[in-house]
Amino acid sequence: MKILGTNLCIECRRAVERLQQLGMKYEYTDFTDSIEELKEFIKFRDAHKEFDFARAEGKIGIPCFLFENGEFTFDLEDAIAKLRQSSLS
Repeated sequence: MKILGTNLCIECRRAVERLQQLGMKYEYTDFTDSIEELKEFIKFRDAHKEFDFARAEGKIGIPCFLFENGEFTFDLEDAIAKLRQSSLS
């Protein structure tokens, strides 16, 4: 699983802390580290209607938990459940 977010976001930091506490594997992309990462995130966000709620509320839509199969969620507990399920497969 890949987390799209920024260390400037408290929810992103909390998600990382929780996953570390649970010993779960993830890759973290902080899109504020580089302009290229930011461009990639914006391109991804603009291509998915699931981010409409965030745009409508003037939010970014993070943390975003992205899975290898292309599915993604904004809910940490959902992401944890998917990670646990995939480790059983």
